[in-house]
Amino acid sequence: MSIPVGGKKPTKGARDNTYIFYCVEGAVRVVVHRTSFIITSNGMFMVPRGNHYYIENICDRECKLFFAQARKVPERLLQSPRKGGSLRPPSVPATSRTTPKATPKSKAKQVAADPRTTSSVQKPKKKNKTSTSNRGLLIGPL
Repeated sequence: MSIPVGGKKPTKGARDNTYIFYCVEGAVRVVVHRTSFIITSNGMFMVPRGNHYYIENICDRECKLFFAQARKVPERLLQSPRKGGSLRPPSVPATSRTTPKATPKSKAKQVAADPRTTSSVQKPKKKNKTSTSNRGLLIGPL
């Protein structure tokens, strides 16, 4: 967010959001609820949810602020009507982040899932004892 010289962000209610502001450049006068303070470059402040805040540029150059916002999720949205109480969207299967169940070796290839990425390593099929090929197939980024 950029506030020009002499500019201000009018009083605003945070409602169900919490804001964290970081002053990248410049200086601002901040009012959170009834508390007033000055923040300069490399300073930061928080606006807890439910409070009103006001920001005014007090320096002779443009002020640049970075901010992050977190919103409180209402209780009614935390309870899911789906089986298992998961908030996972219906298009994502419940087992998408788990290792697949192994099937008998004679019917399917064994695949081991890497829990840190979505890539997996495919193990080679066992061939007769005279085979000299023992290479596997690597799928995904290295």
